[in-house]
Amino acid sequence: RFHTAIPDEWSATAAQPPPMDTDDEMRKIFSDMLGWRSGGFGPNNVPAELLTERMRVSHRAIEAARKVGAPTLNTFRRRFTSGYKDFKDMCGDDSETADILASLYRDIEDVELVVGCQFERCMQGGWGLPSSIGLAIVADAFVSIRQDRFYTKDFNARVYTDWGFRHAKTTVLADIINRHLGTETFRVDRNSGLEKLPNWEGPPSWERVVKFDARGFPVLKPEAVGGMG
Repeated sequence: RFHTAIPDEWSATAAQPPPMDTDDEMRKIFSDMLGWRSGGFGPNNVPAELLTERMRVSHRAIEAARKVGAPTLNTFRRRFTSGYKDFKDMCGDDSETADILASLYRDIEDVELVVGCQFERCMQGGWGLPSSIGLAIVADAFVSIRQDRFYTKDFNARVYTDWGFRHAKTTVLADIINRHLGTETFRVDRNSGLEKLPNWEGPPSWERVVKFDARGFPVLKPEAVGGMG
């Protein structure tokens, strides 16, 4: 489902895919990737090289799901939320995609999981994740934390030691990267984030957001075309 998010710079058909054989090459990737644009979720956006006869990623995913007896999309959704009523409900305002699905499946209950997760609308609120996968990730994260005693009753200095408890509470991804790849000349900014990207004006202010479309992108007031004002 996440193949559509592969940035062009990482694509196998890029003019010069980034090498990653040495530590220095890995450091350059971590340094450059903050400026790469992720591909968008949704239909018709899987990188072309993954659809070649040799790869056939989408085809193989469907074949594998059928072989292991994966549930349909709605069956899967009903484990933690409600199923979709029809194709339009599944695709939001994307009537063109809904029509394509209707030509492939007789009923919304027939839509396979791997296909549905590629075609369905995104979560509301600008998450950009497909609804079913997004909800499943959130649910799994909460369950994992709730059932892991090292995140709950045993998350304390007595179990972790004072140093370990402080270390667990303050370590972020940048620390882990720096610990393994950091040198005197290369370190990932611990406070790096989207707001640090070159030429990025930041997200639109909430006053400018009218709603979110079916793919999770903000719809702005007509006069709002820039970043934060």
